[in-house]
Amino acid sequence: MIENQAPEELGQIDFLEPNLEGAQISIAIVQARFNEEHGHALTQSCIAELLRLGVGTDDILLTTVPGALEIPLAIQK
Repeated sequence: MIENQAPEELGQIDFLEPNLEGAQISIAIVQARFNEEHGHALTQSCIAELLRLGVGTDDILLTTVPGALEIPLAIQK
């Protein structure tokens, strides 16, 4: 466990800094219509965060599917 290791041991581990700049990415969101009230709220929060990070509205694609089982099929398109 990390908490049991000495600090000098942790300094030897490479760490990949996250890049939260969204200006150069396109993203697709697949939302299941099952439990639509919850799914819609999560989708709206996700879109708001993407916009805050600089992803353009033209670079966000939203599609819905009947349920979770259809999500992999939508991702393949």
